[in-house]
Amino acid sequence: MNEKGSLKAHNEQAWALFMEAERKHLWMRTEGHLARLHGSALPDETPEGLAWLAEEDRLRASEGLVDLMDGLGKIIHKHIDEITPQDRSTMLRAEGARLEWIVGHRYSRNR
Repeated sequence: MNEKGSLKAHNEQAWALFMEAERKHLWMRTEGHLARLHGSALPDETPEGLAWLAEEDRLRASEGLVDLMDGLGKIIHKHIDEITPQDRSTMLRAEGARLEWIVGHRYSRNR
């Protein structure tokens, strides 16, 4: 196999592993993983509001919707079967924003 063919095979394998991880992430969200990460509501939050956020996330995940963040910071959703390698950076931006919120939420709760 030539160098170009080897690189293409490597990229295809990396994409397959990335998509496998994304499907596992969707399954975890469907199982309510985000709700467990949130923990309890902060003083300026209601338990119902936090539960609503977690349930919305669970429902989107059960529909196979992946979060992407556009260049303006707006979260948009795309079905996992429509994701392309070009979507990776917007998916990672959305994941980073989610993690930042979770860490900030946990930090605020533990202060």
